[in-house]
Amino acid sequence: MHFKRGLVDTLGKGHERVQQTLNGIPVFGGEAILHLDKNGAVEAVTDRLERDLKVDTTAKLSSNEAVQLALGYQKESLSQTTPKADLQILAQDKVGRLTWRVQMDTVNAKGERSLPVLFIDAQSGELVSSYDNLKTAKNRKTYTAATRTSLPGTLLRSEGQGPVSDAVANQAHDNAGFVYDFYFSKFGRDSYNGTGGILSSTVHYSRNYVNAYWDGTQMVYGDGDGSQSTALTVLDVVGHELTHAVTDTSSDLVYANESGALNEAMSDVFGTSIEAFRDGVVSANTWKVGEECWTPGTAGDALRYMNDPALAGDYDYYPTRYTGTSDNGGVHWNSGIANLAFYLMVSGGSHPRGKTTTVVTPLDSNPTLSIQKGAAIFYRANTVYLTAGSTFSDARGATAQAATDLYGSAAAASVNAAWTAVGVAAPPTWTVLTTLNNVSGAKSSSTNYTTATPAGATALKFQMAGGTGDADLYVRFGSAPTTTTYDCRSAGATTAESCIINAPKAGTYYVLIKGYTAYSGVTYTVSSGQ
Repeated sequence: MHFKRGLVDTLGKGHERVQQTLNGIPVFGGEAILHLDKNGAVEAVTDRLERDLKVDTTAKLSSNEAVQLALGYQKESLSQTTPKADLQILAQDKVGRLTWRVQMDTVNAKGERSLPVLFIDAQSGELVSSYDNLKTAKNRKTYTAATRTSLPGTLLRSEGQGPVSDAVANQAHDNAGFVYDFYFSKFGRDSYNGTGGILSSTVHYSRNYVNAYWDGTQMVYGDGDGSQSTALTVLDVVGHELTHAVTDTSSDLVYANESGALNEAMSDVFGTSIEAFRDGVVSANTWKVGEECWTPGTAGDALRYMNDPALAGDYDYYPTRYTGTSDNGGVHWNSGIANLAFYLMVSGGSHPRGKTTTVVTPLDSNPTLSIQKGAAIFYRANTVYLTAGSTFSDARGATAQAATDLYGSAAAASVNAAWTAVGVAAPPTWTVLTTLNNVSGAKSSSTNYTTATPAGATALKFQMAGGTGDADLYVRFGSAPTTTTYDCRSAGATTAESCIINAPKAGTYYVLIKGYTAYSGVTYTVSSGQ
C-alpha cells in the first residue's frame, strides 16, 4: 500500500486514499479509503482492494516492446505523442495479470482524437484489456484551434481579459468561469483539482465536429455541424466536461463499464446542477442535457434526458443494463441509470416507465434546495467515498452515506429509494446458514461440502477465516468443482478466502477446499443474503 492523497472535508473529518500494490507495482483500481473522525481515529473504511492475487511480478517484455505492440494494436490511428507505459497489475475475475499500461494520444483518418489505454500482458504481449480515456461530453485560458486539431491552438483570451470578437470563445471562457464559481461557492473547491489549476479551453476544434471532451489536461469543443448540434460551449456541456476533471482528481472513476457510466453520470449531474444554479429554478429543461445546442432544428430536443433516459435510447434500469463492449462498456448508455436515480431523489416520484413501483420522497419540498442537496451528496460521494473501480452498488452506498453525513436519515432514505427505483438493490443482509470450526487439511488435500440455495436468497457467501497455513476455496453450481472448473475461486496466500454468488440458482452449490499447504484451525461459514 502507499498513500495516494487525502483531504479534510467540510465536517472536519479526514479521508485518506491508499493505493494497493504488490511488490511495489500498483493494482489497477485497487484502493481503500480510511475515513477518520475529527480526532484522527479511523471510524470507517471503503474497501475496493483486490484479493487472492498470485502474480509473477517480473516482466518479460520491456516498456519499449509493450509500446511497439500497442502501436500495432492501434495501427489504424496515428500516435500524436510518445506513448507512456507503466506496470500495472490487472485483476479480472479474481485472476491477476502483470501488464504494461500503455497510454496513447491518437487521431484517426477522419481527424477524430482518442486517448486509448491498453493493458499489454507483460509476459506474453497479449492485449488483455483496453478503453478510450477521452471523456466526451479561476485561472482561465481560452484558445482557438481554427478548425484544425493541434492543441491547444492560438490563445484568444486570458483571465482578467475582456470579451474578444469570437463569440464562441467568449461563451466557453465565461461558462468555464461560471463552473469555477459554482464549485468554489458551493464546496470551496479552487478549480477542477482544488489547487487553482488553469482552466484551459480550445474552441473551433476540427471541422463540423459534434463533440466536446476533457482530455486529462484541458477542455476541447467542436463547433458542431449546424444540424446535429451548434457549438458545444453551452453551460451544461462545459459543466459536464469540467466535472470529468473534478472526477479525475477525486474518485478517478475508470472510464469503462460501471465505473465509467458513473463517471459520465457524475458529469451530467453537475452539468444539470450548474445550469439550475444559473437559472435559479428547476424546470423541465434542467433535466435535458445539451438542449441549448443539440439539434437546433428540433425544438425541445436534447442529447440525454435525465428524467426519462429511454427518450434518447439510454438505459434506465440496472437489471437490463448494457453489458457489452461497445461505448467503453456502455459508459454513456448506462449513465441513464444513475441520472434517473439523481432525478428521482431531487424531484420525487416513481420510475417513468413503470419498471418498479417504488415511490421516492424528494430530498426537499423546495426543488431548488432539493437539487442543491442532491449535488452536495454526489460531490461528497465523488470526493470522499467512491474509488476508481466503484460499481452502481458502491454508488448507492456512497451516496446514502454522504446523505447521512450531510442531512441525516431522511435524506438517506430518499437516496436509497431512488436507487431502488432504478433497480440498484441495497447490499444484502447476511444470515449465517452453516458454521464449521477447526477445519484442517494436509498439503494438496481436498475437502468437499454442499449447500442448497435457500428460498428467497439473493446471494450466497462462502467464507474461510482464521487458522494457519494456506487453503484455497472453489465453488460450483450443480457438480463438484475442480481447480480448473468452477464458478468462483478464491486463492490467496493465507486461509482468508471468500466467494460471493449473486442471484444464486435454485439447487445445490458444491464447495472444494484445497490445501495449497497444510492448514488448520480454519472457520468455514456459508451465509445467505436477502
